Amino acid sequence: MQPQEGVETIKIISSDNKEFVVEKKIAFMSELIKHLYDVSPETSREIVVPDVSGDILGRVILFCFLFVSR
Repeated sequence: MQPQEGVETIKIISSDNKEFVVEKKIAFMSELIKHLYDVSPETSREIVVPDVSGDILGRVILFCFLFVSR
């Protein structure tokens, strides 16, 4: 699940410091991530998601990826 070249991505970091590099269109399917990005878009190349483990965050990202890929 690697982002394509030339596609804008952001890094999402879970509460247990697991990192995911995700295409913005996939990441923004999550209202929480979109809100965290909107708070400070100029410095939001990395978004830390508090209180969400890497396991759960990975599952949410996979779900969004599969939904977009349909």
